[in-house]
Amino acid sequence: MTADMTTAEYSAQVARTMSEATFQSKVIEWLNFYGWKWFHVHDSRRSNPGWPDISAARGDRLIFMELKAHKGRISKEQQDWHCMRPRSAWCR
Repeated sequence: MTADMTTAEYSAQVARTMSEATFQSKVIEWLNFYGWKWFHVHDSRRSNPGWPDISAARGDRLIFMELKAHKGRISKEQQDWHCMRPRSAWCR
């Protein structure tokens, strides 16, 4: 981070260069730190296409996350799964 960058600018720069695998490991670190139980399908080739990358639960909350790197795009199958959930941002 350079002296003339804001924290937001630095965060955006890091996000643009982070791989999906690195992003996923950071999300998992966060989930563990905050006490979430989570599940990730490690070999999705044997699963139905489109299932979200991570399912996580804590208390009465259940969330599904489809993680993408900065330039990543969701597939048609991923969008279909996400549109089955209430209030999905991708389906408005």
